[in-house]
Amino acid sequence: MLGKRKYMVSGHDAEGKYVEKEVWASSARNALNISQEWNDGNTFTVARKVGCGCGGN
Repeated sequence: MLGKRKYMVSGHDAEGKYVEKEVWASSARNALNISQEWNDGNTFTVARKVGCGCGGN
């Protein structure tokens, strides 16, 4: 996990409902790219860093 942080990606599902998931990635752009590759029927459009990056969260 060296160099990776936890990101929260959000978007909507096929019915238009809000969805959020966590992903470990090296950047917000990378987190969004990872989540967009998931074949789960959701469309993710935003990635934001979770926690302080100090390793506790």
